[in-house]
Amino acid sequence: MIRFEALKRHGTQYMLQSIYLNPAWIVRIHENQNVTKDFHGDHAKGKFPEGLDYRHILSDVVYVNGNTTKSILVIGSPELIYNKINGNKSILRG
Repeated sequence: MIRFEALKRHGTQYMLQSIYLNPAWIVRIHENQNVTKDFHGDHAKGKFPEGLDYRHILSDVVYVNGNTTKSILVIGSPELIYNKINGNKSILRG
């Protein structure tokens, strides 16, 4: 399982939430340019949680849930998320 910091929308505001996701379920990662652009805009104050930097990139992680797909908005570029997923692979030594 890999931990992501996700942004959940509540009305007009976003709140941070930790999400654990099985990397085998992830089928696609892409930058959410609309929300990232909104995040970088002047009117973003109060809409996003404090502590987020305007340089953050927000990405959608699409995963399989049964026979459907779902998407979560996470903090990080697609490259960062990809490296996080592939960097957690290790060989168990006995």
